[in-house]
Amino acid sequence: MVNQCVVTNCKTGYSTGPKKSTFHFPEESSLRERWIYFVNRKDWLPSKYSAICIDHFEDKFIKYGKRCTMKWDLQPVPTIHTDKKSSSSTLRVPKLPRKEPTLRYLGKDEFSDFQNIDKIISLNSLKEQHCPPGFTFKKLHDSVVFYKLCFDEISGIPTVFESITVNKDLNVSLSYKGYHIFLPEWFAVVIIVN
Repeated sequence: MVNQCVVTNCKTGYSTGPKKSTFHFPEESSLRERWIYFVNRKDWLPSKYSAICIDHFEDKFIKYGKRCTMKWDLQPVPTIHTDKKSSSSTLRVPKLPRKEPTLRYLGKDEFSDFQNIDKIISLNSLKEQHCPPGFTFKKLHDSVVFYKLCFDEISGIPTVFESITVNKDLNVSLSYKGYHIFLPEWFAVVIIVN
């Protein structure tokens, strides 16, 4: 004798319905609760004879053979409603178990370290290593210049394409294609006195 499916509007196992494999409710409590939520009946609890038919499970949970059996190691939960009429839920929406949070490793705040590394204490602290890519470094008596040359294709004569000049008071001036670029008011170099 085929058990009757307890899912609302499913006719499996009834005299007028199809005969299909059914599965009894699991003993494990969290899985059992998820099955009960799927049945969607208010104040209903399964008996030892209560079962859900194969139509309500994804194929990945079923092992086919002479007899259809459930793959219990996959923690099967019914998810397929076969009825054509939609019935509004009488139960709260089931909460699926969450994954364990991933342990994060946070490093210390390095902002102040970067500020200290980038501090320009004096003109002598500017070295060639501070030179932007593609630029050349030139240290003069009272300033440091980072510049990029551009060579004329016909004459081969170089001209200064871009330059960054820092004077002894640590004031910065920029030029591009021979034109001076005015810096905004907020751009100020703080001189650190030790």
